[in-house]
Amino acid sequence: SIIFWSLGNESGRGRNLRTARKRLLDLDASRPVQYEGGGALYEGVGRSELTDIVCTMYPDVQRTIKLGTRKDEDRPVILCEYSHSMNNSNGNLHLYWKHFWDEEYPRLQGGFLWDMVDQGLRKTDEISGREFFAYGGDFSDEIHDRQFCINGIFSPDRKPHPAVGEIKFLQQPVAFSPPSSANARAIHLKISRGFVSPICFTVTNRYSFLDLSHLVWDWEILNNISTEPLAAGTFTVTDSVVENGLEIPVSNINFKRMKPGFSYWINVYGRLYENEVWANRGHLVVSSQFPIEFEFSDKQVSPEQNIHDDSTKKELRIEFAENDDAVSVFSVLPEQSNTLLVVDKKTGGVNYYNSPWGAEIIRPSEKFKGSGIGGNYTRAATDNDNGGVERLYGFTLPPTILSLVTSMTDSGMFSHCYHWRRHGLSQDFPPNLRCERLDTEKLEDGSGAVVISAECILLSSSGNREIFKHRVQYRVNQKGHLDIFVSSTPNRRLRSLPSLPRIGLTLSLNKSLYNVLYFGRGPDECYPDRKSGSKLGLWAKRVKELGFDYIVPSENGNRADCRWAAFRHGEKGPGVCIVSTSTKESKFNFSASMNTQQELHDSLHTSDLKERETGESEIYVNVDHELMGLAGDVSWFPCVYPEYIIKPDKKFSYSISLIPIAGGEDAALVAQSMESKERVKQH
Repeated sequence: SIIFWSLGNESGRGRNLRTARKRLLDLDASRPVQYEGGGALYEGVGRSELTDIVCTMYPDVQRTIKLGTRKDEDRPVILCEYSHSMNNSNGNLHLYWKHFWDEEYPRLQGGFLWDMVDQGLRKTDEISGREFFAYGGDFSDEIHDRQFCINGIFSPDRKPHPAVGEIKFLQQPVAFSPPSSANARAIHLKISRGFVSPICFTVTNRYSFLDLSHLVWDWEILNNISTEPLAAGTFTVTDSVVENGLEIPVSNINFKRMKPGFSYWINVYGRLYENEVWANRGHLVVSSQFPIEFEFSDKQVSPEQNIHDDSTKKELRIEFAENDDAVSVFSVLPEQSNTLLVVDKKTGGVNYYNSPWGAEIIRPSEKFKGSGIGGNYTRAATDNDNGGVERLYGFTLPPTILSLVTSMTDSGMFSHCYHWRRHGLSQDFPPNLRCERLDTEKLEDGSGAVVISAECILLSSSGNREIFKHRVQYRVNQKGHLDIFVSSTPNRRLRSLPSLPRIGLTLSLNKSLYNVLYFGRGPDECYPDRKSGSKLGLWAKRVKELGFDYIVPSENGNRADCRWAAFRHGEKGPGVCIVSTSTKESKFNFSASMNTQQELHDSLHTSDLKERETGESEIYVNVDHELMGLAGDVSWFPCVYPEYIIKPDKKFSYSISLIPIAGGEDAALVAQSMESKERVKQH
């Protein structure tokens, strides 16, 4: 249905438009008229006399709030365009919707994302014969805006971008919230004599004209050890429930799978009761998740005692040897000797890491500078990373004038990529690690562990400028576990940087370890500033399913708030579990791909990336202590919000453990056991 009339879009302001508005109201005075004339330069940020709706384009969150709270305004605020969806984008949306739903701002009524669909056309690569989506400049056109119309939340073939899940969650028409007395971090439930206290919620119906009778509801309680629910059931939401609150009795819970130290949460779902013109019966409309903390009043066995006992694993006697190029750590057994770890003396990175039974886990890759594990401080640039005033100038100014105008512009208006290039942190000219000192010792504390400590510096590609001090310690214990402790200190020259791209490690895994199980947010790609709609859980994927083929390849496929990630051959085959061990509840971001960051960064189309099938290529895993947000308010100025910036003004310290997994071993139990031991040590 038509809800209001429009005078057009971005056409300035003048008497013809005033006449058109008058004519519209003569024909139909029952509907409001909306018009945005092209921004503040032309007509006062969507607030002129031509519009009945304040319809400003692309204001940031704070400016949006100001629009909705002006004392001299009574018109509703509906952003006619916001959250520019250019490839991997749409960060910050949760900050907008926090205020759109807030009853304290009744005039803030939402907005329209730009855009719905990427405006690309199918084309065939003349060399490879592969299809790709083409954009400006791909048709021998000399005047064009490159990929600037690749800015939708759906690909041209209507495949949804990962951001669609975030958008759906933030705009869902029903909200659940625990009672105000609930623990600030989680819903608190008591367990006593086999009974669990009920779970209470306040339910908010956000529909203006519908009750909730068209939806059916169910719930499930899960933990971090299994994808199978501990308990599940259904409930109804009537008008009385909306008015008085919801109480969910938990009567069928599996206590045998519950222990102190586990993580628990409840998922609540609302689905269509019957077919509608826009979706079929069972379509998911509402989805919410809440963490749970159980109070165990009955005697329980702690995870440290009962979860996963690796004491039966044979302890190794380990030794080390070195030459001019590397230090090798190996196991010494009567019948054989296996190399566990090889560390390169030139870079301080890991060349090889093998399991105690000889299975290869980490291997060097020529595509990744010949290293198997190394520090990672750059990323394959997104369109928003490239968004700065130099992009706008590039569209409108000839090269002879461009450099002059650029030199006169405030540096804060330039893109993140501009600053990264200036400071040696761009994938255009990636930096290199050089090891300055390497020490090795076998501990005499009874653990039998071997510790290798490397003091390195991250150098610009030219090799003449220090960017970071990168100190790393590798500790191999008698079970073959590899603990990695990293300390990264930015050079003082970096302090003028608005943000670092990332702080982390990149690993080159054996090509057979393509099955992934992880505990973190999912099931789809998410980032620090775009994860509200991503649920905590155990998620199983293949490496090839983790990424997304954006039309212009870039950084993609991240998973946020991860406690651990396991990579193995087949579902139950041997592999490795990567566990965050920095603090009691530390988490990391991770992504995995069969393409390197360099390949993604250098490619302009998906057809530029080499096709690699599962099991044919090394797997490149990024494990990030910190990762800069995506941003998305606009794509022509930097707009990562302060809470998602990585300020280069401090030392970054973190640690992870690599734990070899035997065939048939439960990765979730291995990880939980490791986390429990870390909690005991830190306590």
